[in-house]
Amino acid sequence: MQLANQDLVIKDHTEWFPNTSFGNRGPTLDWIAEAGYYVISVWKDHDQATEKLVQAAPHLYDGMCCLVDVEPLTNEELQAQVDTQWIVIRTQRNQMLKDSDWTQVADAPVDKTNWATYRQELRDITKQTDPFKIEWPKQP
Repeated sequence: MQLANQDLVIKDHTEWFPNTSFGNRGPTLDWIAEAGYYVISVWKDHDQATEKLVQAAPHLYDGMCCLVDVEPLTNEELQAQVDTQWIVIRTQRNQMLKDSDWTQVADAPVDKTNWATYRQELRDITKQTDPFKIEWPKQP
């Protein structure tokens, strides 16, 4: 029997079966399926880089009663992801610069030219176009 989405009724198992005793975790998945009921899901597979989950009316999806749908992210949401990733990149870059500050003191026992080049490459990291695919320079 195929249920129409509007025929789906969401209730806890204790409401459906008030006089039935289940273990602490409720009925088993096998019992639920055999009884003709559905597990409730608030997840659908989606590409988190370009899509989001949004609340939806109960509907059958992949053998479950699903309470969400997948929608594309808006341009504003996509830009917010990029902006946030640049903040992460700059924070990591700044820490890497701090961690290598010691190489530029007068008596540091390192090749200052190589370290200066590395540090400049770190400063130039924001010239890359995709903050999700950063090519980090290697320490000398």
